[in-house]
Amino acid sequence: MLNKKISYAKTSLKKVDLLADENATAVSCYVFNGKLKKGLIARRLTYSGNVPKNCFAVFPSSNGKLFVCNGTVYVCDLSGAGEFVEVGLSGVSKCYFTEYFKNGTVCVGIGYNRTFYEYLSGTLTKYTLPYSAQCAVYHCGRLFFIDGKSQRVFWTGIGGVSNVELSLYNSGSLDLSDGKLGEILRIIPMDGKLILARENGFSVMRAYGDPENFKVDSLFFYTGKVNPSSLALCGEKLCFLTDSGLYSFNGSTVEKHELFPDGIVKNVRFSCGVNDKYFLSCYCEKLQKEGVICFNLALKTHYYIDVFAQTLHGADSAYLINGDGAFRLEEPEEFCGEYTTSKIDFSTRKNKALRFICIEGANRGIITVQSDISQRVFAADRNVKANVSGTWFTVKLSGDCSANKAIAVAEA
Repeated sequence: MLNKKISYAKTSLKKVDLLADENATAVSCYVFNGKLKKGLIARRLTYSGNVPKNCFAVFPSSNGKLFVCNGTVYVCDLSGAGEFVEVGLSGVSKCYFTEYFKNGTVCVGIGYNRTFYEYLSGTLTKYTLPYSAQCAVYHCGRLFFIDGKSQRVFWTGIGGVSNVELSLYNSGSLDLSDGKLGEILRIIPMDGKLILARENGFSVMRAYGDPENFKVDSLFFYTGKVNPSSLALCGEKLCFLTDSGLYSFNGSTVEKHELFPDGIVKNVRFSCGVNDKYFLSCYCEKLQKEGVICFNLALKTHYYIDVFAQTLHGADSAYLINGDGAFRLEEPEEFCGEYTTSKIDFSTRKNKALRFICIEGANRGIITVQSDISQRVFAADRNVKANVSGTWFTVKLSGDCSANKAIAVAEA
């Protein structure tokens, strides 16, 4: 019989700090300095017309435009105004984007294989690269790129895609094979240098002046292979995942961030960084579905955002696109998160009664208490008489429930 009577002759009161649960699941909220704070939510952007579906490449430009590709390349205003417009390029199975300035105007490069298109003020100009490119960036007037097949980095002459003549002072390449670092996954500009993200480390390229002056230093590490979809700049650090956790690279050393719990991330789609926040679009093990995880590197905490992100990109904020539209991740006016503890047994396996939940600072929140026997829902208050029996309990705080303190008291 589940509803066992409790023998009060041998009971005592036991307290648990609900906000100190390291295994709790936080959605659009997080705990900092013992207090439950509001996190980011997904707010729909009101584009007119349809938002492209099934996008596999995305790029926010510095002049406030958003480029996406789902086989056809579109551009729109990053703010959410207007509509997505075709740039005149379709039938693309894969592509990359990059950005540079031409006569003081922002240009966006759209490339695949040896084909490179320059998008400038609504006009496309086609160029042909000397080698096939999988990823490319502009640096000091040259286009640097990788082919995704060899361990070489390639570059054009000064003038970029308009100067691809092979010569000592123009286009060329450098073989970075060393038997340890593996493939070059991405090229990422950082702090005036080019970071070549490798399977098992990084190569840092200083590429100024003539190619004979280019220098490359490499760093090998034993953290497991780098997940290429997880590479993202967060302020002055390059964040990435391996099988052993979350790391960042500052250009010379690698740091492990212990705020990354084992097994919470699978199948990373996209990543991006906004200042000290690192975002992953992935399968979230605790939510049992795909969503977004926000890691705050400065506060050393993380939480979930319950929204599917087919693409994810960072600019002034994090933005995403899915089958329902385009969204901006932003802080709401009021707390509207959901914080659920792991199973609490008050350090005893026997049947007990959760008597009180004491919430300090909550306004109009909801408290849901679940046990192995029953469930009850209450309006958040300073002292809630729960009176729920069971051998274990979970407590969920939701709605406007930005608590400064949350204590559960049981008679066991």
